[in-house]
Order: sequence, then structure tokens, then C-alpha cells
Amino acid sequence: MEQFIGTPLTLWDGERDMELMEDFGFIDGSGKTWLAPKGSFLNGATIPKPLWSIIGCPYVGPYRYASIIHDYFVGEGTNPEPISHQARRAADKMFYEACIHGGCTKRFAGILYIGVTIGSWASKSQTILRNYQMKSFDNIETIPEDILIQLKFDQTYGELENQLDTISFQELEQKVHQII
Repeated sequence: MEQFIGTPLTLWDGERDMELMEDFGFIDGSGKTWLAPKGSFLNGATIPKPLWSIIGCPYVGPYRYASIIHDYFVGEGTNPEPISHQARRAADKMFYEACIHGGCTKRFAGILYIGVTIGSWASKSQTILRNYQMKSFDNIETIPEDILIQLKFDQTYGELENQLDTISFQELEQKVHQII
């Protein structure tokens, strides 16, 4: 059975970065433990900043615990080196499960899953975000890639909107990856 391990205790380091002051984790539906260790640095990039005004930032709401663990496992901040496509998909699935366990509806967890998957798509693309090396988050709204992320989210959500309450995770994952 899914459960969180501990309660996250963080220390802010600047406007957006945080350091995890105690181990924090999640046990997913298959029994796998996802543990973000004390000393991990997090930057909230689980949900791409261009989508914060649409689906919310990673620091608030019933999905914030899920975003802490996901942020660690997708290699944000000073955590693990970039992970494989398969490991990223596993972390995205864990995020979906942790969102539901944290109190999100299945529909909202699906919307958040679309957002983190598009974040993965954007971070892997040769022409999106990487070219800018994310030097400043203050002007990120002005670069065209943000518009592309929003359009990709709108397209994916638009195609799946009527199914999010009833679709299984496996179907959701398959359809999202077909679209993007």
C-alpha cells in the first residue's frame, strides 16, 4: 500500500531552491521505496515553470510531497546524474501515484502527470530549454520555448480531458507518450 515516509523538512536557499533536511520518501503501489536523502537539493522543476499558472507550482497543494520526491529522482538540483528514459517514466508513474495518495483526484493527478511528462519531453529536446541553460528564471516567460511547452500541454490535455476521470494509468501513460 502506498505511503509517505516521514514529513518533509526543507530549508529555503534562495527564491526557489530548497535543501532537504531529513530523509523523505514514498512507497509506491508495487512496494518500491523512493527515498530522497537528507541533503538533497530541490528546485521545483518537477512541474515546468511555464505551466505553474495553469496547474500550479510544485510547492503548494496536495501534490507538493510528490513533487519533492519526483524532483530528486529526475535529477534536478544537485541530485543524481541525468536518468534513463525508462527510469524517468518510472519516476513519473511514482509521481502520479504519490499525487493521488497525497489527496489529488485521479483527474488532477492525470493533469499533473501530463505536466511532468511534458517537462521531461522539453528537457530532452535539443531545441527546447537546453539551449538557454535556464540561466535566469526571471525572464523565462519571454522565450518562445515556454509558449511551445504551453501549447504541447494544451494539445495533450485537450485530447485526454474527457478521459482523465476513468482512464487507467497504463492507458494514460501510453496516450500521453503517443501525443508528445
